[in-house]
Amino acid sequence: MEGLEIERRFLLKRVPQYALTGQELLIEQFYIRRPEEFFRIRSEAPRARHHMVYSYDRTYKEKVSHGVFKEKIEVIDLHQFILFQIEAHKRMKKTRYVVPHVADLKWQIDKPLDCQLVIAEIELPAIDHPLTLPPFLQEVLIMEVTGMEEFSNYNLAEPIGTQR
Repeated sequence: MEGLEIERRFLLKRVPQYALTGQELLIEQFYIRRPEEFFRIRSEAPRARHHMVYSYDRTYKEKVSHGVFKEKIEVIDLHQFILFQIEAHKRMKKTRYVVPHVADLKWQIDKPLDCQLVIAEIELPAIDHPLTLPPFLQEVLIMEVTGMEEFSNYNLAEPIGTQR
């Protein structure tokens, strides 16, 4: 799947209580840099009591402008996921809460397990799409971090071998 990802990102004080009512996912991302390419692999599974069904993908992203990325996502299998991990130099584990929003949009609240930050993001259908923050985010909002490299998932990921 190829397309544009238009997102807005926000730094939060904590995971909003309301977000805990949404779908909870466990995500592990690895970053691989080769001389000719850079990409991320990810495993994702809904948190379940008895068993979890994982999905795996490889994503290439290229920054187009502030908050806009050209994105190519390929589904991979467990074997490919394990092989790519060998080459990885950074990793992030996080819990994601997916909260429905207006007009079929969803807020994703990410709590990385290796740092004390909480990031909310929303993917928009157009760069000029109006956005009003819902009250559950306003009460825990610190600031918008869209386009701030310091708060990118890549920069928040830990070098392999340093995770807690």
